[in-house]
This record gives sequence, structure tokens and C-alpha cells, in this order.
Amino acid sequence: MSSSIVEGISDKGNVKIFFDGQQRPVSVEIKEEYIQNVGTEDLNEAITSAMQDAHTKSMQLSRDKMQSLYSDLGLPSTKL
Repeated sequence: MSSSIVEGISDKGNVKIFFDGQQRPVSVEIKEEYIQNVGTEDLNEAITSAMQDAHTKSMQLSRDKMQSLYSDLGLPSTKL
């Protein structure tokens, strides 16, 4: 799962955060035109929003992979 990458995007799409399948941040992208015209508080909010989105998606990926593993092994599905 660590080779999987998920993308978290801020509300307005100006910031992207990438997490691996183990919920570790691996990179950040900020639109150049945004960084030139944004205040610190707005940038902080955008980064936090993108990180939360990436973390949520990474957790869902982990749950989906575990469900698939259980299914492949013939084990009953669990609520993770």
C-alpha cells in the first residue's frame, strides 16, 4: 500500500497534498499565481484543507485494500 498515492485538494483547488498509502505526506503543490496573491491565514487554511482531504482519501484506500484482502482470503468482511 505504501506505493499507492492519493491526492488531497484544497477547497478551491489551489493547493494539492499527496499522501502515500500509509498516510505519510510525500509532496505538496501550490499554484504559483495563488502563492503570489494569498495571505498567510488563507494559505494555512488551504494547506490544512488539502491535508485533511488527502488523509481522508488515504484512510479510505487503506480500508478498501483491507476489505479486498479479506475477500481474497475468504474471510468475512469487517467494518473498519
